[in-house]
Amino acid sequence: MIFNFQIFVDGSDLDGVAHPRDIRYIRYVRYWLLPFSAWPHRAAGEQTTAFSTVFSYFNLIVALVALFSYSMYIWTHFGILSFFELGLSYIVLLMCIVSNSRQCLTLTERYEKCIAQFLNEVHLFHHQQTSEYAY
Repeated sequence: MIFNFQIFVDGSDLDGVAHPRDIRYIRYVRYWLLPFSAWPHRAAGEQTTAFSTVFSYFNLIVALVALFSYSMYIWTHFGILSFFELGLSYIVLLMCIVSNSRQCLTLTERYEKCIAQFLNEVHLFHHQQTSEYAY
């Protein structure tokens, strides 16, 4: 259990940071997005590996197979499922569609450009001298 969790930081964690990708919370975001291949390596100025590219497409294929198989399950069991179970199945199917759209989003060039613009231009780290709210 973390006892010294700080909700508001005093800026001491920014000592020695040269780029926003070196800030602790960005490193945490990177750590949690890597297993899903959702961290844009090129946008962050990192080397893209063949494994991360293949794994991102593998995740997309698995998600599409899951969507197709679940929709086939609803199609074949439409008359058997109760109203309540059918409603829950439709909710799960729609959530699967949302998951697939988010997985496809990480493969687009616009996603990488957006993250690159955030890390290189928009982040408050770049406006330390002009803003009183940036550390």
